[in-house]
Amino acid sequence: MARVQAHAHKLKRHLYKSTGSRVFYCVLSDCSFKTEVQFTLGKKVICWRCGREFAMNEYSIRLAKPHCSNCTRSKSEDKEITSEVIGEAIAAESSMSLRDRLNKISTGVAEREEDI
Repeated sequence: MARVQAHAHKLKRHLYKSTGSRVFYCVLSDCSFKTEVQFTLGKKVICWRCGREFAMNEYSIRLAKPHCSNCTRSKSEDKEITSEVIGEAIAAESSMSLRDRLNKISTGVAEREEDI
């Protein structure tokens, strides 16, 4: 008969350099749970970022400190934010005339020289 978990574990991955084996161990106090990485698939664990329970999946077993899919940021989200910020900066500079941009640069240099 399968054993029921007493609590959700907060797992962290560890690599034994002598043998090369990888294990997950529970970092909560008074818990000595330790298992190999492949056996954690489907186990209920605590997310390192938000603290909610989630079931380990194929993505989370590759992480040293597993987190849920709600806390995952994709690279495309980072690119969208960056492209928006860059687009706004380019639009602001293109709206300024060449004379205004040169004045802005030259006054910035003059102010730095005065500080010295």
